[in-house]
Amino acid sequence: MSGPPRSCRWCANMTCGDANWCEALKVCVTDRQLPSVRNCPSWEGHFMAADSFEVWEEPSQQKNSECDGQTRLELE
Repeated sequence: MSGPPRSCRWCANMTCGDANWCEALKVCVTDRQLPSVRNCPSWEGHFMAADSFEVWEEPSQQKNSECDGQTRLELE
C-alpha cells in the first residue's frame, strides 16, 4: 500500500471537532463514516488522521521475523 487508506479520516479536506466537516464537498460526515474507504474525487491524502492525530507510517517492507527489532544473543 502506498500511503494512507482513501478514507475521510486520512483526507486533508476533513476537519474533526464537534462535527466532522468535509471542506471539499461541504458536508458533515458521521463518526461511523470516517474510516470507510471511499472513491471520492476530492480526496487528498494526508499523513495525519483528522480525528485522532495518529501519524501514518508505511509498513516496513523488510522485517526480520527471527528478531523483529530485538537484540539477539548468540552463545558459543
